[in-house]
Amino acid sequence: MNIVLTSVHIKESPDAVPLAPALLKSYIEEFNSKNVKSCSIFESYLSISPEIFAKTIMEKDPDMVGLSIYLWNRQYYIDLVKILLSKNADLIIFAGGPEVVNNSDSLIKSGIKYILFGEGEDSLSRLINSFNNKNTPLHGINDYTNQYVNDIDSIPSPILNGSLDINNNSGLLWELSRGCPFKCDFCFESRGASGVRYYSLDRVKSELNKIIKSTVSQVFVLDPTFNKDIKRAKKILKLIRDCNSGIHFHFEVRAEFIDNELAQLFTEIGASLQIGLQSSHDNVLQNVNRRIDPNKFKGKIELLNRNSTVFGLDLIFGLPGDSYDGFKKSLEFVLSMQPNHIDIFPLAILPGTKLFDDRDRLKLNYLNEPPYTILSSPSFSENDMQKSYKLKKGADFIYNTCRSTGWFKQVCSEIRVPMTKFIEDFIDSKLFDNLDSCNPIDQLLSFIEMHYKPKYFKLIRDLIVYHTAYSDAILNEKKRTNLGANKLKTSTVTLSPTATIDFFYYPIIDAIDNGFFLIKDIKRFFKEDKNYFVSWFDSNGEVIFEQFNRNIMSFLFNIKKSDELYKNYKSDREFLIYAQNSGLLLFS
Repeated sequence: MNIVLTSVHIKESPDAVPLAPALLKSYIEEFNSKNVKSCSIFESYLSISPEIFAKTIMEKDPDMVGLSIYLWNRQYYIDLVKILLSKNADLIIFAGGPEVVNNSDSLIKSGIKYILFGEGEDSLSRLINSFNNKNTPLHGINDYTNQYVNDIDSIPSPILNGSLDINNNSGLLWELSRGCPFKCDFCFESRGASGVRYYSLDRVKSELNKIIKSTVSQVFVLDPTFNKDIKRAKKILKLIRDCNSGIHFHFEVRAEFIDNELAQLFTEIGASLQIGLQSSHDNVLQNVNRRIDPNKFKGKIELLNRNSTVFGLDLIFGLPGDSYDGFKKSLEFVLSMQPNHIDIFPLAILPGTKLFDDRDRLKLNYLNEPPYTILSSPSFSENDMQKSYKLKKGADFIYNTCRSTGWFKQVCSEIRVPMTKFIEDFIDSKLFDNLDSCNPIDQLLSFIEMHYKPKYFKLIRDLIVYHTAYSDAILNEKKRTNLGANKLKTSTVTLSPTATIDFFYYPIIDAIDNGFFLIKDIKRFFKEDKNYFVSWFDSNGEVIFEQFNRNIMSFLFNIKKSDELYKNYKSDREFLIYAQNSGLLLFS
């Protein structure tokens, strides 16, 4: 029997990894080897037509084809099934994934013969065996009963056995557990197996050793409450710390289980965290079986900020019992804690969740097709939902696109306006309708100057330019060249992607070097003194702000202005050597 397992991603990205098919492949090759001649994994993207993907699949001459169905690819798969069956009417098509619980009868009618509910490893193994043994039990297949693998260590590791080619992508999904100790009504885990099932630390260590030796640059850890077992979490972080060689790890954590040592460990390995707040209102969260103590939550986030841990916060608008004003207050609460980024989502009424079962009782009006987002509720009108979408878009632009973590809170304090009011004012301006028309920072600076007319606009501008340059140095692509010193003057030269060349009205670098970070202090102790600077991420792993002499700064500005690689230059040989070695300039 030839089996093809498929994965259809939204687009190419570091987290577009066929982990679910790889886990199935690992399992059936271990326990169904007598009945399976070959098992292959094929991937596609929404941008690739189902016709092209079907042709690729059929070249393998499969007997069975497996589908991993999610919100974003349900219709794609329905179209794919029709094409596959037109090429081979006897083809056995089976499907699993979170989206199969929604109107699975329509999936059967589309031509999918078997639906696997819950975790599919054991169910697929039994299905394959049933073709040779009619007495094989098929619970969990076409009967709406979710199946779970109690001992997840019994699933052979696709990382260790090569079922998942971890060098095939810049990113990796790394599963450390299954299940969740919490039962949030809007989440699939509310109906999942009770408790958490962990992979053994021996397996985790073996997989980590292989990951470290791979070409992967990012690892997305699949464990929705990684730090619930805080002792285990610290052991894993120490394993990573002791062997990591530059791979970035991303974790989902719960704020209530953070302590100072854990925050330090996250910072030491250079990890980023995602924390689901959803709302700052306990009475709202109680409606979806969650709780929050805002003061305790804020105290835990202070531990992260104190340790310079990179983290993001999630919000949901449209929750039962919430309102537009309530959502605004939650957003203000989030922004006050200065996360590195924010993610805001409309509530989705996902089939298979408790919230879906309670939809009529709660009088939730929502889309009946993917993505199942809420349209209105008794406390959240359609107009308020539309206002929330605009607030989400404005917050995403100002906070994430413009990387305003370092300056937004104190700039709003300086102009004496709440952060959410700033966002609403920006939404109401003409600039909001033309977000892609020019440089985002220039748009924001123009808005601040025209709308608020602050007395110390030049200082506000300097602070924003400084933090933007710093963020660009940290987040932009790091490149290096290694040409011989005698070739530098005859080479073409470009600036590092991490570099910024600009000017300050105030001596910002001196102020920050002397511990003055706030606008109120800088305007008190420093006077205007226009100066030019260059910043970049140097080869020692530090962000450098430097002020060179006039000739060098003129040389760097000419490189910045050049539309093509800059060739006609005269500069000190020692500076060119320094600029290449430090990563400021790239030569070719």
